[in-house]
Amino acid sequence: IVANGQGHVHALLVGLLHAVHLGPRQIWLLLAGETVNDTRGVLGGDTQLSSAGKEYAAAGAELIIQREAASAGTDSLGKRAMVLCGTLQRYSMMASLLAAPNDAHPEKRQGLQLQRL
Repeated sequence: IVANGQGHVHALLVGLLHAVHLGPRQIWLLLAGETVNDTRGVLGGDTQLSSAGKEYAAAGAELIIQREAASAGTDSLGKRAMVLCGTLQRYSMMASLLAAPNDAHPEKRQGLQLQRL
């Protein structure tokens, strides 16, 4: 079941995800936050997240914390959330911020897996 999805990229991702793993699972897609190059008006490159990008990552982490709490900290198969990311600085930084203990809820981030692709 896919909810609130629209657009060409979404359609491609859903098709790919359905082909990769056919069993029940929860998949949350979160884009990387704003980068230093974004603030300079430069497209592309491999720069770190800006301060706004770090705030976005913190908000994403809070959303995951809330969703995990609502589902008793596990997905439908009883597994902890796993963060998958690419190798560019912005992805690594975003994933590290998502996997880091949250000041408001340090206990809720224990066991989160970080897998760099």
